[in-house]
Amino acid sequence: MKLETPDKTEMNPITTTGFVKIAKLENAQQATFNIEYLEQLLKIVTTLKKAGFEKLVITLETDSPIIIGGKNIGLALSPRIDI
Repeated sequence: MKLETPDKTEMNPITTTGFVKIAKLENAQQATFNIEYLEQLLKIVTTLKKAGFEKLVITLETDSPIIIGGKNIGLALSPRIDI
C-alpha cells in the first residue's frame, strides 16, 4: 500500500497519526464496520490499557472479523459486507 500525506509529513515514531490518502491499495485489505460497534470495541481497548496492556495485535482478513487482542486470542467484530 502506498500512502500520501497532504502536508508531506512522514509517519514515523514521533508523528504516528495523521490524515493520509491511499495512493495505491496494492495487496492491502479494507473492511467496513458499524461505527457504533467499533466504538464499543474501542472502549474495551481503553479498559485493557487501564488494566496494563501496552500493545494489542490487530488481525484483519477480507470479509472476516477484525480481531483485537493477542496473536492467538482476541475480541472479534464482524464486518459489514456490502453487496
